[in-house]
Amino acid sequence: MTAARWSRLFAVIRDLKARGVAILFVSHFLDQVYEISDRITVLRNGRLIGEHLVGDLPREALVTEMIGRALDEALGAVRRRRARDRPHRHARAECVGHRPQGHSRAG
Repeated sequence: MTAARWSRLFAVIRDLKARGVAILFVSHFLDQVYEISDRITVLRNGRLIGEHLVGDLPREALVTEMIGRALDEALGAVRRRRARDRPHRHARAECVGHRPQGHSRAG
């Protein structure tokens, strides 16, 4: 969706909110979640993990609840898995073209 459409959607949500209508906004885009939400409810694998006021939940804590472990731990695991799965590369010599000094080609 374009930025203009998101802006329009959020305007509609804010209008409904001002009228007392509850909105369920589901997204993994944290900027949007923090922009439009008053409360955040985290579900993982069908289970309730936490309910928070937006101002009480730092983003890193939200991500930890979403993925089930600390972000730095999860990133370390991803990096280790990528390194393990990456084909081993052996050092290889590369041949680079060389033109002897003093020789030129008409052109």
